[in-house]
Amino acid sequence: MAAGSSAYAMPYYCFYVEIPNMEDDSGLKTYGLYYVPAVEDKYISNMPLWGGDFN
Repeated sequence: MAAGSSAYAMPYYCFYVEIPNMEDDSGLKTYGLYYVPAVEDKYISNMPLWGGDFN
């Protein structure tokens, strides 16, 4: 198994959501990408949280 990988996989939904207050002057819209687990909370433990960093 590769370094940093996990022995488990979790299904998830991925949504693009328009961020209304980030439209620029030319009308170009900004979207956020949100990942939502497709598993009930009671089956998830130690879920990592996003630290707010981008690439």
